[in-house]
Amino acid sequence: MSDMTDGIRLAEKADIPALCAIWHACFFDSEEYIHYFYRENFERMHIYVYVAGTKPVSMVHLMQAALADGDRKQDVKYIYAAGTHPRHRNKGYMSALLAYVTAQAKQNAYALFLKPSSWEITAFYKKFGFEPDGAWHLHTIQPGEKQALSVSPLSAEEYNRMRDAAFGKRAYVKWQDAHVRWCVAENAYFSGKTLAVHLGGEEYFLMGAPEADTFFITETNLSLEQLHSLSAAVCEMFGTACMKLYLPAPCVEDEKSIPSSIVYNATIHHAYINLILL
Repeated sequence: MSDMTDGIRLAEKADIPALCAIWHACFFDSEEYIHYFYRENFERMHIYVYVAGTKPVSMVHLMQAALADGDRKQDVKYIYAAGTHPRHRNKGYMSALLAYVTAQAKQNAYALFLKPSSWEITAFYKKFGFEPDGAWHLHTIQPGEKQALSVSPLSAEEYNRMRDAAFGKRAYVKWQDAHVRWCVAENAYFSGKTLAVHLGGEEYFLMGAPEADTFFITETNLSLEQLHSLSAAVCEMFGTACMKLYLPAPCVEDEKSIPSSIVYNATIHHAYINLILL
């Protein structure tokens, strides 16, 4: 193991071209978006890389957050964009990185979580002590009879305060303002909006973006019933034929659900998790 850990270090700015190459090879996002991501986020992340030869070939991004449940809190780091360049796979580099970051988490008493792409991939992470902790069901909402829609823009800071108030009565992931600012900016990058919805004398939040003929809701505290009533107006606003959103579901591995989180070293379980980068 010592020989493998010798190749691990924190990424430096000079590594960004290599990180972009790994990202593009693993996740197929556009070069424009990848550069945008690092330009806006590099300074606030810990990025551990495995160096083979002279440059990184495998990487794990960690973003700071907190697991909160009433008065109980635990620091947590969100694992994102964990990947190894295809030319360097099956050499143990990602296993070495995960062994390293889990050891750091255990030593410093913080948790880790990530959103796996499928139930099948959770088997790989279970080898390092991760356990499934949440699931989503995808809901599709067809537009009904059009009702009036009153909205106004929300800043990231306003959104985060409303989010904390909405979800703070249950276990949830509490994000720093810097992360929410990125989520709002990224949503706008993809032609989305972050809105306050004024309904029945109350104010709700709604974040989402159009993709082809569907408006994908990233997060909201509107109920399904309220979303159905507003669906026609929202679809008209974004020029889409329907709305879709993921809602928490029992953590059961079946064809109707997708994993929303797997966790390591967590003292708070079954937390509501969203505003993760998909």
